[in-house]
Amino acid sequence: RYETHFNGKKVNVMEYDVSGFMQQCVESYIKLAGGPNNVKLRKVKTPFVEIADTRKFNGHFLAEDELEAKPGEDAGQLADVAASVLMKILYGARQARWDLLKGVSLLATRLTKWTKGCDRALHRLVSYIDSTSHLVLRGWVGDDWNELALKLFSDADFAGDRPSMRSTTGGYLALTGTSTWFPLAAKSKRQTATSHSTPESEIVAADDVTRTIGIPALDLWEFLLGRSVGLDLFEDNQACLQI
Repeated sequence: RYETHFNGKKVNVMEYDVSGFMQQCVESYIKLAGGPNNVKLRKVKTPFVEIADTRKFNGHFLAEDELEAKPGEDAGQLADVAASVLMKILYGARQARWDLLKGVSLLATRLTKWTKGCDRALHRLVSYIDSTSHLVLRGWVGDDWNELALKLFSDADFAGDRPSMRSTTGGYLALTGTSTWFPLAAKSKRQTATSHSTPESEIVAADDVTRTIGIPALDLWEFLLGRSVGLDLFEDNQACLQI
């Protein structure tokens, strides 16, 4: 915790630093996957396959298709250690590395049907962690208590999970003000049903994050601040907004 200036005002900054723990996750993966002589990590910008990396995925940003087993294919080499690696990463992701939630959640659904594609996806995820282990979650507060409000962001990737064709709900909540931005909660969760359109998946996501994150936060912060608190929901799909 420290003080600095933002928009000409003094603000209190809080950092949640799990960089040391995330580096332990990398070291644990290297050890379980065969040691430093057999595991070579590379610098990557995202935990997912980028379109520029290959033409194989037909423009899909995420490589879920590649996680499926080919006919007659044996289980991935990391099937026995994947749970240990992923659960360790998940702890750090929930604490302060929310950018990892999607990737960890995706691979966690594959633990009972681990494939060679899952091996490659886990390797890329750990490579991303190794490339970004210095990142921290940071928030700051510089406004009076009666100037604070809540902002809730909702999004969905239509049919992003293959082969189920289900969408993934993403949500992010922050306490905000003119000189305040403090992250409070985030989630990434595969939806329980297959949506028929992008607006439908966005509506499901908006309902989920409002019900599970937004409204409970209202109850808490109205009690803490002793007044009515505003909650703004942000959504990027125009059809969903119109509905």
